[in-house]
Amino acid sequence: MFKVGDIVEVITEFELKEIATRKDNDGNYFLDGGFKFVADTKIKEPMSELYGKQVKIKEAYKTYDGTYRYRVEGNDYRFTDSILFRPNDKERLEHYKKILITNKSLCLFNLEYIDNELNRISELLEDWYCERFRK
Repeated sequence: MFKVGDIVEVITEFELKEIATRKDNDGNYFLDGGFKFVADTKIKEPMSELYGKQVKIKEAYKTYDGTYRYRVEGNDYRFTDSILFRPNDKERLEHYKKILITNKSLCLFNLEYIDNELNRISELLEDWYCERFRK
């Protein structure tokens, strides 16, 4: 639980993807309990503007179901415990590092696949041009 005046860090998009139950066509993420992380950049001041940033809690309250909600300076969204962290939280940072390594590996795999496909297509085109201009 956080208190009014606490400085917290908002979740990053990589971390949010890990805990979201789904993402809609506007880029909004949905979490357990029906909480929506508004990432839609077509609206004024989406939550996504705060990814990974440190903010100050301006209001903290307990809801009817016993969970907490927090409002931070600079907007009127209500955040949950699952998307706010204490800055330099070792456990969170270690977990986030693993997420980044996984995503980097996936990107490298995709780049290798793309390079292989580009080479294959280039060879096919080269063969096509050779055949066409030999006639």
